[in-house]
Amino acid sequence: MDNIKTQVKIIEVASENIDFCNIEADIPGFNSLYPITWIKWANRQGKAPDKGTEGVAELRATTRRKRFIKKGEISEGPPDGSEKPWMNYWEMLSFEPLTGGKGNNGSVAPNKDTKAVNGLSGATKAVFLDANERYRVDKRLYIAEKAMWMVITHGANSDGGGSLYADMEAVVKESLVVRKALEGILEQEGLGRPPAIVPTIRNSEELRDFVKKKGWKMELVKEAIRNAGFEDSDAYLESAENNAQGLAQLLQDAIGD
Repeated sequence: MDNIKTQVKIIEVASENIDFCNIEADIPGFNSLYPITWIKWANRQGKAPDKGTEGVAELRATTRRKRFIKKGEISEGPPDGSEKPWMNYWEMLSFEPLTGGKGNNGSVAPNKDTKAVNGLSGATKAVFLDANERYRVDKRLYIAEKAMWMVITHGANSDGGGSLYADMEAVVKESLVVRKALEGILEQEGLGRPPAIVPTIRNSEELRDFVKKKGWKMELVKEAIRNAGFEDSDAYLESAENNAQGLAQLLQDAIGD
């Protein structure tokens, strides 16, 4: 599996031991609703990136997470790109900051097979979009392209055998009608809308306050946690990759307002 070069925002940096740091980061290119945790940074590369820094990192998938293997979502074996990015553990080989924070290029030379995510070939061209916003943008671009092809295909199959639309301006004009109809279907199904984002939840006490303010019945809370594959909230939080913030978002997504 190729290394990946993509934009990241450093959320937390924790020193694990003399050899490694653990990094938590938002990585829009991974299309995850949650930050990616337990990213290894080898201290031999130099100082780890600062908390809050945005930049471009080179990442390498190391192993598949046992959690997803146990749930049957992926099989055992080395990462090969068929799994979702958040189903792997990662190490950060280099980091180039875009902001004023300190970063480090790392001492590991970029692999010749490294591929850029979101078209990134260098730090100066990176444009940051939150993962949810980027998902909505991608969907709307797909719909726009699909609408154009529907119009072109319809025109090519007209009674004269030729295209009804001799120029692109006419295609775009007609495709807007189709596009609006397609987006209307998404909205009716509750798709394409931004998910509700929970406030910052730093610990179990804040999580309990959040649940209390929402007024959720405990039966619904327990059901949502069980449906996610955990016996209870304690079991969820025992997993090293989980935290109170993630559990709050899980409940928000499952139960809603």
